[in-house]
Amino acid sequence: MASKSKKRRFYKRWTFWCVAIIAMPTLLAVMVLLTGANRYAGKLAELRAKDRPTNLKELQDFYAIPGGTGDATDQWVAAIESLDEARFEAVVDVLPYVGNLDEPAPGDDWAELQVAQEFVAESVETLQLTRKAIATDGALRFDIDFSINAVAPLQQVQDLRQLVRLLCLDSAVAFEGQDHQRVFENTLGIFDMAEACRFEVTLIGQLIRCSLVSTALDQVSLYATHCDWTDAELLRLQEAIAMPDYRDAYTRAAFAEQAFALEVMDCNMPYATIGNAPQLMLIAFNERQTESVKGPWHQAITVHMEIEAELKSRSGLIDRIRLYPLQLTSTASSSSVSSFARSAAKQRCAIAVLAAERQRRSDGHFAETLDQILDKYFPSKFNSQRLIDPFNGKPFHFVATDQLLQVYSVGEDQQDDLGRLVVDDSSPALDVGFEIRLHVIPSAKDDQE
Repeated sequence: MASKSKKRRFYKRWTFWCVAIIAMPTLLAVMVLLTGANRYAGKLAELRAKDRPTNLKELQDFYAIPGGTGDATDQWVAAIESLDEARFEAVVDVLPYVGNLDEPAPGDDWAELQVAQEFVAESVETLQLTRKAIATDGALRFDIDFSINAVAPLQQVQDLRQLVRLLCLDSAVAFEGQDHQRVFENTLGIFDMAEACRFEVTLIGQLIRCSLVSTALDQVSLYATHCDWTDAELLRLQEAIAMPDYRDAYTRAAFAEQAFALEVMDCNMPYATIGNAPQLMLIAFNERQTESVKGPWHQAITVHMEIEAELKSRSGLIDRIRLYPLQLTSTASSSSVSSFARSAAKQRCAIAVLAAERQRRSDGHFAETLDQILDKYFPSKFNSQRLIDPFNGKPFHFVATDQLLQVYSVGEDQQDDLGRLVVDDSSPALDVGFEIRLHVIPSAKDDQE
């Protein structure tokens, strides 16, 4: 009788290999998904432990005013709601600040002065409400539901600009009437308005806050030597200029933008986030960005440019599909961090200029270098980095003549343009700094003589 043929082993059967060919990729994909999901869940837990928002619901809490900080929201909203947009539109071609005309230089003839006086008189309620909000000395938090409209605060923050324009026009009118104290209070008030917005969470909101500070600095530059402001008042202005923490402003905005991006990826683009790779990469990039601003600004800009280059280099078909949500929602932006660096540079330059001017008034002459300005002419919270250019880590440039006092940074191109200053972000290749034109303020030595 013929012997029975040996039974074929399972791994030699064609059915086994058919099943294996189908099952193995599926098993591998499941393992990748589970591993990625576990890593992502762990990262989210780490972020929450650090009180960083990871979705819009948590962002709502992140936007809250911290305990121990005053709440001036009602006062600011009342001032904003009192604005008469029709009145502003009626003078758009007639007046500066609230319209399109150039600002009048102190001492120049101003043909529109009467119209400006009438406009200020008609806006007295808004001015009173604005000053009441400033005096409240609290933070501003708009009543926003981020889950409904993630960019909802933008228009309300923009409305603050109208209040600022009105204060600037009022200062121009006050200066013509020799009311230098009102000009001072208005200028200080704009700094306070910007500080009330320090808990804004959107990048746009924080950049608008920077623009409010920039407007206030322009007012200081315009009036510092045309108004009879005392040394104590110049110190108060220095302290107001020093209030914004631009590293904290950038970091706060970066955390919020990350929360927006994660919400978009998790809810609207699950097809492209298999394994949570884009979310994990976004978190890693965000950590690099926020850590970078703890050091010199020029190094932070380099890190942001490296991240942008890395994202652009991912141009393959698979990467374009896999990283599309990240590329669409990434917070990596050298232009945004450069904006904060410009604000920090202008802040330091303005404080240094006022310190030099205060020392001139006391001694009767300027210091020859910034290092010769005594510590007592700087505000107490202004640290040892006060005279360092954030764009290259070197000392600022100092110009002191009979007509001009200027301190400037070389800006992001790191080229010295001999003090040709950026007027706004439309010309970022120029220098960044602060200056005052010397005019009527006598020194203490002159007074004694």
